[in-house]
Amino acid sequence: MRNSTLDQMKGVGIILMLIGHLFIPYLGKFIISFHMPLFFLVSGYLYKKKQNLQMFWTLFKRLMVPYIVLGFLFLICSESPVEALKSLIAAESWKMRPCVIETQAIAGVFWFLPAMFLAKLIYNFIAETRYVHIIVLVLFTIFWMVGKYTHLPLCISEGCTAMIFVHLGYMFRKYEAKVDSVQKYIYWIGVPVTVICLIFSYIEVGTSSYKFYLLDVAVACFINYLLYRILSRNKSENTAKVLSEIGVYSLQLLCVHVFVGVLLAQFGLADPHEIRYATLSLILPFVFVFGVKGTPLNMIFKL
Repeated sequence: MRNSTLDQMKGVGIILMLIGHLFIPYLGKFIISFHMPLFFLVSGYLYKKKQNLQMFWTLFKRLMVPYIVLGFLFLICSESPVEALKSLIAAESWKMRPCVIETQAIAGVFWFLPAMFLAKLIYNFIAETRYVHIIVLVLFTIFWMVGKYTHLPLCISEGCTAMIFVHLGYMFRKYEAKVDSVQKYIYWIGVPVTVICLIFSYIEVGTSSYKFYLLDVAVACFINYLLYRILSRNKSENTAKVLSEIGVYSLQLLCVHVFVGVLLAQFGLADPHEIRYATLSLILPFVFVFGVKGTPLNMIFKL
């Protein structure tokens, strides 16, 4: 049975992603501080140990098949297929630092698919080891430092740093009652620390950027904990139903979002601050995704 609260969280997360990509000052910085960690935390909460090969094929079908299919469509639509192919191998979300595979094109939000694939696959290898906490922290630290200077292909750095959220999501599920028992202390500490980090720090999972290191990780977890508690107490059945439905189809919305941007650019709409672009980029992903419900295309991307 699906957890409605987690589906609602994914629904909120994908809506915030669409809004965040409009680059609204201040609001955008707040959104990126927690909206992509949300998906890794939820994935960790739902994590179940599998045989490594079984986990590989499960993740490959759910994440890398969509990446390959959408990548093929991306190549077809691109004016420069060579640059598009290089961008897909690089899986670079933004041009913020040198990349091992230099290209003028970027893959945009596609970075999420290989990053999640890698994070879950590696975590499955180490989840039941005695030193899992240390391994997760060491990998996070190493690739956080690497990410400061270069971008590795297929979001290796992003996957290895985001794995800390998978781990923390899994730990929260195991110790949820204990966490709730100290809830008021979490609020007293979390609120002021969050305000400080939102003002002075910067977190972007898609570029493995954590200015304040683990403090940014804690803030992302705190905001998502607040969201989890708010949604778990949501009394509006209609709101819960809508958010849950959006959450179930969050992967499709994420992928289609890229092509909506490409489509709008063909009609001369490329400025995220322009009202027509903002309106269409928010509406069209929902029109397309929920317009193909129940079709084979929908089943390819259902996560």
